[in-house]
Amino acid sequence: MISTLTAAVRPVFLSTTGCWCPDPAGALFKGGPLMQDIYDTLTHIFRDVFDDDVLALTPAMTADDVDEWDSLTHIRLIVAVEQEWDIRFTVPEVTALENVGQFVELIHRKTAS
Repeated sequence: MISTLTAAVRPVFLSTTGCWCPDPAGALFKGGPLMQDIYDTLTHIFRDVFDDDVLALTPAMTADDVDEWDSLTHIRLIVAVEQEWDIRFTVPEVTALENVGQFVELIHRKTAS
């Protein structure tokens, strides 16, 4: 029973920025930056864009969870992420994102390729 339960649970860890960061599908050990590194850097970007030094990201966080998250800050956020990782997002990729966790997974996929 324990081995079945353990196999079904994905690792979760507390990053240096204080956010709980999941490891979707074991992505910690695949190519590209570590998931924790993405969460840490993304937290710094969010804090800068939203001018909030205590903003803590969670995988389920959405624009509805951040008062200042409007269309302009959304664009600033996307541009800052593209510049940080030297990647580009397509409009369909951005519009399909539902939460921070999906954003992190997208960044991971883009940087792993």
